[in-house]
Amino acid sequence: TGASGASRGSQLVGGQATGGVVTSGMETTPGYVAGELGQYFEQLLAPQVERARQRKFFEGYTRAQAGETLKELTHNDSPLTKIFGPSGFEQGAQFFAAQSAINKWSTDRLAEIDTLKRMPEGELAKVMSETSLGMMTGDLYADALVQQGLLEAQGPVIKQVSAARYQWLQQEGASRYSEAANSAADALQAIAVGQAALSPDKRDTEATRLQTMRFLDGMQKPEGMADETYLRALKGFMRNQMAKGNFYSVELLREAGIDNILDDTARAQMEDAYEKYANRAMDRAASEPDVIERMMRVDVQIETEQVSVA
Repeated sequence: TGASGASRGSQLVGGQATGGVVTSGMETTPGYVAGELGQYFEQLLAPQVERARQRKFFEGYTRAQAGETLKELTHNDSPLTKIFGPSGFEQGAQFFAAQSAINKWSTDRLAEIDTLKRMPEGELAKVMSETSLGMMTGDLYADALVQQGLLEAQGPVIKQVSAARYQWLQQEGASRYSEAANSAADALQAIAVGQAALSPDKRDTEATRLQTMRFLDGMQKPEGMADETYLRALKGFMRNQMAKGNFYSVELLREAGIDNILDDTARAQMEDAYEKYANRAMDRAASEPDVIERMMRVDVQIETEQVSVA
C-alpha cells in the first residue's frame, strides 16, 4: 500500500539504501582502472594523431613552398594560437619560411667570402649580425626558428671565412715578402757588379757589406707566416733570382745554410736550377762585348804576371 515512511524518508547519495539506511556503495571516481584505460586509448590513438599532425604540417610546408605567405597561412593573433601555440599546419609553413631564410643567409655569406675574408674581425661580426637580423620574417614563431637556425649556421660559415682569411693573409704575406726580397737582391746585385768592375783600390767594400746585411736581414721569416708559406716563397725567390742571372743573393743564401732547411727533393730541385741558370748566365755573358773585353784584359794581366815571375 505504498512505501513506508522510513523508506520514503531515505535519500540515496553516492550509495544504496537498504532498509531505509543509506550505506556507502562503490567508489564513484574513475580510479586506476579508468586511468589505465585512458593511457591505453592514448597509446592506441597516438600513431593516428601523429600521422594527422604530420599531414597538416606537410600541407602547411608545401603551401608555403608554393609561394603563399605566412600572413596568408598563419593566424598568430587567434586566441587559440595564443593559448595553445600554432597548429601543425601553421608550424609547417613557419618551418619552411625559417628554413628558406637560413639557407639564403648561408648561401649569400659564402658567396661574399672573398670580401668577408678581408674584413677586420669587428667589421665581420657587424656584418654577420646585421645580415642575420635581415633574415627575420616578422612571424613570431618562424623567427624563433630562424634565430635558432642562424646560431647553428653561423659557426660553419665563420669557420670557412676564417680559413679563407688565413690563406689570403699567407698569400698576401708571401707576395710582400717576395717583392721586398727581390728588390733587396736586385740592389745587392747592382752594387756587387758595380764594385767588381772597379779596381781593388777603388772598391767601396763598406757599401757592399751594408747591402749584404740589409739583404740577409730581410730574408728572415716574417712573423705570422707559416713555415710552408715561407719555404715556398723562398724557393720561388731563388728561382727568380737565378733566372735573372743574379747569383750574388743566391750564393749568400747558400752560404747562410739555406740547404739545411730544404728537404731532399727541394734541395735537388734547387741544385738542378742553379746549374741550369748558371750555365745560361755564363753563355749569355760570354757573348757580350764588354764581358769579352774584360776577360781578355784579365788574360793579358795573367800572362804578364807569369812572364814577370819567370
